[in-house]
Amino acid sequence: MMCNAVPSCPYCIDAQCGIGEGEWNASAWLKGLLEIGDRYGQMHVGSSSAEPVANSKIASFLNILSEHHYVSTSTNLLAPAGTFTWLFGGNSMLDFSLSYHPHLWSGQSEFADKAAALREGGVKISGITIVGWPPHLPFIDSWIEWFSTDPRTAGILINTAVFNGYYNGVHYPTSFTPEEREIVCPQDKDSEGFRFPGEGKLAGRLCKAGWKALHVSEGGDVTACYMKPKERLLGNIEHGDVVLLDGPSPCENVWCSCENMWTLLEPIPAVDGGS
Repeated sequence: MMCNAVPSCPYCIDAQCGIGEGEWNASAWLKGLLEIGDRYGQMHVGSSSAEPVANSKIASFLNILSEHHYVSTSTNLLAPAGTFTWLFGGNSMLDFSLSYHPHLWSGQSEFADKAAALREGGVKISGITIVGWPPHLPFIDSWIEWFSTDPRTAGILINTAVFNGYYNGVHYPTSFTPEEREIVCPQDKDSEGFRFPGEGKLAGRLCKAGWKALHVSEGGDVTACYMKPKERLLGNIEHGDVVLLDGPSPCENVWCSCENMWTLLEPIPAVDGGS
């Protein structure tokens, strides 16, 4: 909904998709989410609201929601450390993934100093994310090693986010070479979870999306997942009419770009060896 990064990240999906800061009824969203929690139980809410300290409504929303549910969000870490500590220090139900955007920092040490200040101020940090953008590839391994060994960031999970988009007119992740796959997604470089179009045979597989997870779009529409935001509508968060599915349902997608959604797929039944 708002980002304070200047200059903006050249690989920003929101910028590519034309997503900007629109009207947002924070109180209606909060009421709707709490009502869903009352009916279905405690939730883990993942917020993709751009920069949580760039809008006071977002910060208040996250704090109030985390009084009832676990909340995870991300930050580019650009705001003063004292702002984070004042807003979120001591909140054990809210955690932050720190997005490392190299062009916004003088170096990794400056970023690590800020991360350490947040940790000392009681802000819960769940990880550091680096975008696997093609120009980043020669540096990612060294960045990860540096963050993993520096005392200020040691022990924080380092994650490489697979870049989805176009660079120099070429689409990724479909165009990553096997060697590049090793860099951008080493944890599942050979598995269906890498999310290449056509891989994994998604269509028809049972998925828990819409039953154990849901996606809320900018306008408040709630769908099973975000791959087809206009389909499988479950209600609207502002209208209070959201009804989840009764169980897993067949996936309707050819591919999926979300690692979290991939975890919702039921395992492929083992092939009987003829015994």
